[in-house]
Order: sequence, then structure tokens, then C-alpha cells
Amino acid sequence: MTWCKIRRKQVRIDETTEYYGICTTNDLDIYFQHMNNARYVRELDFAKFHFFKRTGIYENILKAEGAALNTACHIRYRKTIPLFTPYKITTKVVHWDEKHVYLEHQFIQLSDNFITTVILSKQAIVGVNVREMMNRLLENKDEMYMPKPPAELEDWIHLNRKSSARLRNGNVCL
Repeated sequence: MTWCKIRRKQVRIDETTEYYGICTTNDLDIYFQHMNNARYVRELDFAKFHFFKRTGIYENILKAEGAALNTACHIRYRKTIPLFTPYKITTKVVHWDEKHVYLEHQFIQLSDNFITTVILSKQAIVGVNVREMMNRLLENKDEMYMPKPPAELEDWIHLNRKSSARLRNGNVCL
């Protein structure tokens, strides 16, 4: 957090941030060949906080005494990240509603700019009207504005709603 305050300029919420990392021995899978799948989600947390801090979302949540919770992720692994491979994680907002911010994260190998992994994440923002906050940060006069979600995000949102409804009805097995 201190690094964000000292070295990084603020960005608008409609811009993309970059967070850098390298696959170390602590990140490896059981065969010691490439990054363990669980490490992607861990790195994602750092990239998400970096994005929230640089865009002002974090300060708005703190001011309202709210909280941000990662409530869902969809991960598409396209190629492994081998040991000692440097990468960056790009983060951008793709949609929001009154309660959630939907982010897209891409893990990109620095050597060839190949997108190894794409993650959609759903962030529940507690104690804050997200639509109002996002439009305030955009300096948008129309507080009802929301970007239209891409088709695959619409499908994922629909899938999450169906899954939640099934669990509420007590049907826990597929």
C-alpha cells in the first residue's frame, strides 16, 4: 500500500493497471515445473488491491466503513507460467451494478506478451452503493450509468445466479 502512495500515480477506474511478479520456487506445483493454480488467486488478490488503491475505490470503501469481498472467480488457464518467468497482471473493470464490481485480470508473460491466464472476478462491495461510487469516480453526472457487460460476462453472471438459486433451494448436488 505504501508503494502505491509513493510511486504510483492515481488512475481512472476506466483505465488498466499493471502489477508485476515472477514465478519463484514458492509458487511451484507438486512437480516443481510451473506455477501452482492456487498461486494465481493469491497473486490476483495483490493485483486487485493494487487496482483498488490506484483508482480510489479503496479510499471510498474505507470512508464508508465498507468492505470488499471476492465472491466468485472464473479462471481460464491457457499456458503455464514456468519457474523464474516474469509476468504482469493487468486489471480492468468490465462491469458493475449496485453491489458488485466485475474485473478482468490477465496474466501476461513478459518475454513474449502471451496471455497465459484470464480471470473474471466478482467483488461484492459491502456498505457502498457501487453504481454511485463508480460514477462519482468517473466524474459522470449520470449516476445511473453502467457499462454493458461483455457477452461471456453476462453468461457467467447468469450461471452464478442459477447456482445461487439452486443452493438456496437446498439442491447441493449437480
